[in-house]
Amino acid sequence: MNALAQASSTNYKALVCIFLVGGNDGHNTVIPLTQAAFNAYQAGRGNIALPDFNGALLPIETPDGTPYGLNPGLAVIHPLWSQGRLAILANAGMLVGPVNRQNFLNNLVPLPTNLFSHSDQIQEMQSGIPSTSGGTGWGARAADLLHSLNGSSTFPASISTNGPSLFCTGKFVQSASLLPGFDLDLSGLSLWPLAAATVRLTGLQQLLEFDSGLALIQSANTVRKDALDLNAMLRESNATVSTIFPGTSLGDQLKQVAKIIKLRTATGLNRQVFF
Repeated sequence: MNALAQASSTNYKALVCIFLVGGNDGHNTVIPLTQAAFNAYQAGRGNIALPDFNGALLPIETPDGTPYGLNPGLAVIHPLWSQGRLAILANAGMLVGPVNRQNFLNNLVPLPTNLFSHSDQIQEMQSGIPSTSGGTGWGARAADLLHSLNGSSTFPASISTNGPSLFCTGKFVQSASLLPGFDLDLSGLSLWPLAAATVRLTGLQQLLEFDSGLALIQSANTVRKDALDLNAMLRESNATVSTIFPGTSLGDQLKQVAKIIKLRTATGLNRQVFF
């Protein structure tokens, strides 16, 4: 990434992370189909193992020809495998290094903080650090390394559509939380006559630009001003997308991501991270 960040770029790429908060059974997502491995899978999983459904599992092969099957619920994305547009990263987790039962029970190897704690694993998977002390997310750290490709753009390179997230928290890049259906408009400015609203907005702007000499207040004012500028850009661009997204919470979030990606010419960004 450091080498890539030194290069110039005129194209646009975005990383969109869909985080299921542990709500996915990975062992029933990709199933081994060699007979010995399938037997071991069924023996190990007991009554929660998937049957072969007489061939209903969606076949895929590794480059060396080893057969696996995708869960039948993945029929929509199954064709992407043969097109070279789908990859599976298996056995990903937060272990510090290889460990077996004996080493674990005898505390002979380093382990992630609070192993088997769901809430800690949620944080550690977002931070990419096997400890609860990680204060940044791996998505935002990638955006930090690639920020030079975004030139002078002040538009947030790291955006969450599900509230503040550790994944989008970096050291350098600006991040934002843009919930679907909500904007960054100010409350209390729906006054009549319009002149009264204008006076109130002018007063707020003067407060945000006033140099108090206090670092914490100045930082908070900068964040508020950036939010107002971001809101103005989003409203002026008024991006729409023709793709039909499911009317679900996740569908609404992905539609929000698509709208922001469509604004890439206006934002001037070449690299973005979404959560």
